[in-house]
Parts: sequence; structure tokens; C-alpha cells
Amino acid sequence: MATDPTRRTPGHLNQRDTEARLPRATRVKNKAPSPIQITAEQIIRDARGCQDRSIKPPPMSKIADLDELSEYRLGERNLFEEKIGRADCGVSAWVRYARWEEQGDLARSRSVYERALRVPAQHRDHTLWVKYAEFEMRNGSVSHARNVWDRAVALLPRVDQLWSKYAHMEELLGAYANARQVFDRWMAWHPGTNGWDAYIMFETRYGETERTRAIYERLVDEHPLPDAFKRYAEFETKYGEAERAHRLYQRAAELLVADGKDPEVDATIARISPYEDAEAAIARILSASSLHSLLGWLGGPPPWAMACLGARCTGDKKAYMRTERPH
Repeated sequence: MATDPTRRTPGHLNQRDTEARLPRATRVKNKAPSPIQITAEQIIRDARGCQDRSIKPPPMSKIADLDELSEYRLGERNLFEEKIGRADCGVSAWVRYARWEEQGDLARSRSVYERALRVPAQHRDHTLWVKYAEFEMRNGSVSHARNVWDRAVALLPRVDQLWSKYAHMEELLGAYANARQVFDRWMAWHPGTNGWDAYIMFETRYGETERTRAIYERLVDEHPLPDAFKRYAEFETKYGEAERAHRLYQRAAELLVADGKDPEVDATIARISPYEDAEAAIARILSASSLHSLLGWLGGPPPWAMACLGARCTGDKKAYMRTERPH
């Protein structure tokens, strides 16, 4: 005999009791905007008006003498010590503690930074080193700041920010020779192109053309990328050294021929007019190269391209005009 699922059995729940009873969906008949609009500012004003005015903030305590000041500072120091003693304490807690101590005692603030650096989890955090060095710079302790930067770059030589800020500090102090030494130490670690660019910009700001040219030479030796050759040639062109720029384009072309395997460059050459200047042609070839590798022509350059370049380099205008691109 079938059992009615809706029938209640003593001591048991039936199907109707276990069903989820949802409210009936209300159909909105009038979807037009309300004639009275309430803004967020009005809601905030109403909320403030509903606050209990009888609750007043605690009165501000006034420190009358040095004993009270010492007692207040001791209480605050204990709170900071409690925070940095927690297992989940991060660098920010140490920095807040050091900044608070900086208001009245530089030696205590310096001690807090040194204690923070002794924590194994924070010893290699470059942000903490930067905050420490900036604290010394902010308070005019140049020798201490140099000591911090030297320790930081010795521990973390691959962090470009430490080298950059160290060199910037020396530049602000007018110690340009020291700044160059910092840059040279940085370049000895073979950084990326950003580090070389910072060194070039530093020398360019002070009109050191020969120094800038020497840095560009080291750059293209260290990072023989198309963009590096282009910027080097543009630098020479800017200072009226057309022959140097010309040789740079030729050098870049030979390097790309020797090491490159990018078919995109070959397609670019096919679109170059044989009457176009060799410098502009090679510049377009370098622009078409991909940025992630040393690029060149797949299987070697077309004969007409190298003939065009050779004629242009030797100044043989007739031979240059005779070079024809195959169609």
C-alpha cells in the first residue's frame, strides 16, 4: 500500500516540513524613478544627526613635566614592543616604531632599525634597508647613510632600487665622483638595461659626452640589442658624429647577420627601397627585430641588401644606385 509523502508520521518529518519555503516574488509594477531622490551626502548627514550627542570623546591628557613625559613615552614604547614581539609582525610595525622614536631620540630609532635587520625573515627585505637609509639621510647623517647603503648593496646586489637610490643620494650631495663609483660598482654586477640607462642619464645631465660614449660602448658589449645600437647611434647623430653613427649601424648589421635567426627581419628588408639611406634601412631592420633575442636575417641577408650597405659605406654612389631589389 502506497504511503502519502505529505502525511505526518509521529516523530518524523514529512516532505512538506523539509521543503524550503521561499517568499513569493513581488512584481514591480512602476519602474519609474522616484520623484524624491536621496543622495549619499544626505544619508551621511542623517546618520550623524542620529548619533548620541551625550557620548563625548575622552579628554586630551596634558603632560605637565618631564616625569609625565617619560611615563607617557614608556607606555607607548611598551605598546610598540608588544606589537613587534608578535609572530605575525611585519616590516611596517618596525618602521612605525622607528619613526615614533625618531621624534625624540635618533639613537633609539637607529637601534630599532638594527634590531629589525637582525630578524632573519626581514634581513633580506630591501624595503627595510631603504627606510633605514632614508632615515639617516633625513636627519643629515651622511656617513651613517653611506654605511647603510654599502651594507645593503653588498647583501642585495641584484636589487636595482638600492643602487639607484645610493647613486641619487651622492648626486644630491654633489659628490659626483662618488656617484660614478657607485654606478661602476653597480655595472660590475651586470644589471639589465635599466641600470645602464640610469648611468647614461647621469652623465648626460652634466654634459660628459666622452663618458657617455664609453658607457654606450660597454652597454652594446653587455647587451647587444637592437634598441641599444639605435640609441647609441642617435646619441652620436645628436652630437654631429655622423661617421660614428654610420659605423655603428654597420656594426649592428654585421652582428645581426652573424647571430640572428628572425624571419621577420628578412621580410622587412624586402620592403626597403634600394635607394634608401643605409642608416635608415638598418634602423628599420633593428626596429623590426623582436626584443627578446639577438636578431638578424634567417639564413643570411639578401645579396642586394649587403651590396647596398657596402656601396653606401664606401661612398660609391654609382654602385649604390645600381643595387636593385628583386621583385
